[in-house]
Amino acid sequence: MIGRRSYYFIVILVLFAPAIYSLKSESIRIHKGDFDFYYIRLKKQPRHERAEFHDLRTSQFTNPLFEKKLEEFSDLFLDRFKIQSEQVHLKGETNTVLVLHDSFTFSQYSGKPKFLAAFYEVDRRTFYFQNPDTLYKRNILYDTIDHEICHFLSPSQDKPESHWLEESYCESKFPTSSEPAKDKKRSRTPKFADWKAFKKSQNKNLSNGSQMSRVSAYRFAYEWGQFLRKAKGEDWFRDCLSNHRCDSEFAKLYQRFIE
Repeated sequence: MIGRRSYYFIVILVLFAPAIYSLKSESIRIHKGDFDFYYIRLKKQPRHERAEFHDLRTSQFTNPLFEKKLEEFSDLFLDRFKIQSEQVHLKGETNTVLVLHDSFTFSQYSGKPKFLAAFYEVDRRTFYFQNPDTLYKRNILYDTIDHEICHFLSPSQDKPESHWLEESYCESKFPTSSEPAKDKKRSRTPKFADWKAFKKSQNKNLSNGSQMSRVSAYRFAYEWGQFLRKAKGEDWFRDCLSNHRCDSEFAKLYQRFIE
């Protein structure tokens, strides 16, 4: 038999559980070119699992400031996209671009740590960006957009085993994740005996490493990518991303890299 106190507790829990556990958000949407752009902010603190954009009870809201921000970001994104797509003679399919209000919202939607600037998810064909104001203050707004577009246009985007190499390519062209990566001196060359150990470490740390491990991994990605582009050229690098025919050259190239 349920006591009076227990009964009232159950009633309160039933009444307020949806408010505690439901994940709601507000969004502004515009469509330009081949992209749907959304500015999203969360109305309530969700549970810790990743937010699913298409499953959320997302309501449209009006805010002139955020609408202007999304308009400016979408124009900037499309301008940068046009430049890169013309350079590599590629045009992507329709994709979604999410501009997230804060780092918490970014983490909930992307499933990535709050300290990352942006992320492109191939399977969902979705870009995730931190608040453009935040990226601008960190002086990485343009490089961040270019970096994610680089991933989008990469010939290896559907090959998980090439993630480390693709990251090296994009980070060397558009460094975003590590300020030391912009230094010209290579004073922190990775200490691995061979390129396979380097590859294994990079794949692990770029995807699942701690913040400190990722900073080092992105620095190495920048340096490795810079080295390959100078040693072998841009066309060779992109060809390498698409067909792996360059794997046999990595042993010699890596030895030159760490000298």
